[in-house]
Amino acid sequence: MKLFHGSNIEIHVPDLSRSKPYKDFGQGFYLSDNYLQAEEMAMHKVDQLRRRIKISQRENNSIFLRDRKSPQLFEEVMIKQEQIQFLIEEMTREIIIYLMQDFGYDMDKAFEIFYNSDTFERLNNIQSGLYYQSSGYVYSFLKEELLTGKVG
Repeated sequence: MKLFHGSNIEIHVPDLSRSKPYKDFGQGFYLSDNYLQAEEMAMHKVDQLRRRIKISQRENNSIFLRDRKSPQLFEEVMIKQEQIQFLIEEMTREIIIYLMQDFGYDMDKAFEIFYNSDTFERLNNIQSGLYYQSSGYVYSFLKEELLTGKVG
């Protein structure tokens, strides 16, 4: 049986001291045989982090994170290329869904439009920092590009 854990980080050894004591079935390391369920949980954790953290400065691959409720430095994180690629791929998935919903494109057409856009090129430019923004924010650039022919 293959099991999945809904996390946005790689876990080599479960640490029960990090789990919350009042979960549905008590403190523990939760797994699922449903990949999509685990993926949804991982994305929920990414969304929670995006709402909580303000990215104030970046130099090379060093990102300085600050808690939105406090000006103090929360953490300095060295982001790995694989993590940046994960953020870009997840954002691409969400933007493709937006294109299908808003413009009625089928999946192939939505991918073609996004992959050939200036917005996608900017998203893949690490220096732009778009990869750590919300998918809705990046999608607003794409919509403007599609509707006006200009990138915002």
